[in-house]
Amino acid sequence: MKLVEFISQGPQEEKDKFAYDVAEDLYVYMKNDPAFYRQELFPILSQLSDKAKMKKEVDLGKEINPCIEKAKVAYIKKFKIPKQPSEVFTDDDNRVIVQRMSDDELETIKKGGY
Repeated sequence: MKLVEFISQGPQEEKDKFAYDVAEDLYVYMKNDPAFYRQELFPILSQLSDKAKMKKEVDLGKEINPCIEKAKVAYIKKFKIPKQPSEVFTDDDNRVIVQRMSDDELETIKKGGY
């Protein structure tokens, strides 16, 4: 056994163990998992679209964050990751997902799509 195996690793070191961008992967999961999209994401996007049609302010970050939290739990469960969401995802990951969602969806929402 190596000495480094006994040393506790911090949260950033744990996150760096993934061979992929977990924020990007979670975003793709949210958009492409049929059950999650239909049950969680689409209803929120539809509500935001309705608000936009009524000329109400649309705060994508505030509205989508609860959905992101649900997605984290569903993602970890589906892919059998033996960690808690807080061990896999950071607050920065939330910001990345909200920004990505804004880039991809906000224009459609403002035009009344969904």
